[in-house]
Amino acid sequence: MKKLLFGKASNRGISLILVLWVLMLLSVIAAEFSLTMRAEGGSVRNFRDEAAAYYLAKAGIEMGIAEIAADYNIVSRNEDGIVAFMKSEGGVFKPLESQRSFGLGGGRVEYTINDESGKLNLNIAARQEIEELLRIAGIEKVERDTIADSVLDWRDENHEFHLNGAEDDYYRSLPKPYEAKDGLFDSIEELLMVRGMSPLIFFGNKIPPEFGLQKVEDEHKGIARFVTVKGDGKININTAEEEVLEAALGRAKAQEVLLRRNTEGYFEKPAYGGVPSSNIFSITSVGEVNGFQVRLKAIAERKPALPKVRITYWNENPLLY
Repeated sequence: MKKLLFGKASNRGISLILVLWVLMLLSVIAAEFSLTMRAEGGSVRNFRDEAAAYYLAKAGIEMGIAEIAADYNIVSRNEDGIVAFMKSEGGVFKPLESQRSFGLGGGRVEYTINDESGKLNLNIAARQEIEELLRIAGIEKVERDTIADSVLDWRDENHEFHLNGAEDDYYRSLPKPYEAKDGLFDSIEELLMVRGMSPLIFFGNKIPPEFGLQKVEDEHKGIARFVTVKGDGKININTAEEEVLEAALGRAKAQEVLLRRNTEGYFEKPAYGGVPSSNIFSITSVGEVNGFQVRLKAIAERKPALPKVRITYWNENPLLY
């Protein structure tokens, strides 16, 4: 009788231990499952926030397009240097209303509009204008000559190189070889492929981290903000910065334009070989949700026929400059 009781007690002890092991195993599995679910839930939230930020950025692009599509007579800059669309009302030019930073859908949108006609067109600019812009940017003579001639070689259709330029033989000799385009620039980023051009000359002291270079502490604007590959080459004298005006018109006329802008506010009619309005603009939009940011860039051209505004360039990972 005692032996039988001992056997039952032993079985109960073993069962208890097994139950405890099973409970411990289930607890570990439950904890792991909970951790996995939290991680997956976080991933879903991150994906949701990133997607929302993307569509907020697209909303900013659409808002910019709406501004470009509105009726305006001239394009100028306001007191803060922001591109403004102005319409004549009773002989007086007034800026059209715009709100380029606002909250939407639990996030935030901010977009900027830049006038491409206020820049030097790489596809049209004369060699002297390109060389002068480089001089203003502080580039030495030897480098200026190399870059200016190489830009001409890059965009022309022949295989003959200018005195300081480059064609296929030079580009094929590089560690990562390629050929000269022998065609017009499609984007200003192509300029980084041209002989003599460097990230420092292009970006100035705001070199993006993806280039793996140390940022320069000295004040250096770079030329990216002053050049375009869009438009007919006519400079908008209301929006062009001093560097562009000086490169295109010479220092004396550039100072006259700036003086008149300071005193009169804006030009109403063409002057100095430039124009007072524009029809092609770049829009850079940033959407942000819970710390996630998405940046988009588009170049939009206003047309006399429908559709009134046409996108000619789209970039979902634009470089900052």
